[in-house]
Amino acid sequence: MAAYYIVTGFVEINSVDLTTYVKSSSVDLRRDQIDDTALSTSATANSHSVLAGLQNNEMTFEFKQDFASAKVDATLYAIWNGSSAVPLVWRGTQAAIGATNPEYQMSGKLLDYSPISGAVGDEALTTATFTVTTIATRATSA
Repeated sequence: MAAYYIVTGFVEINSVDLTTYVKSSSVDLRRDQIDDTALSTSATANSHSVLAGLQNNEMTFEFKQDFASAKVDATLYAIWNGSSAVPLVWRGTQAAIGATNPEYQMSGKLLDYSPISGAVGDEALTTATFTVTTIATRATSA
């Protein structure tokens, strides 16, 4: 098994390549958990039974904030202000999409935006968490 570490990812939000501003990223694929436990005489009577419900995914990015260019703040504020879902793309490396470099694609809304947080002397960072509004897709070819 090959070891993997994050060093050259790819992030595109609303068709804007923000890769060089990303400090950290997280793609969280989840489903709602629906408890469908019922009376039973089987050996599983002492445990819950659950169904996998609707997808409830998020993509979170921590960016190095940039007010000077038309990149980070300009992109994120426009998305937050527009209140619409935008396309989100994440890959582990900047290489072509493939079996060892899958691309995760979703659309999401930016419901909370803090343009800046920190103390004197801190690096200017902003975190953006997108609530995903479509099913997640995982592409292994272009």
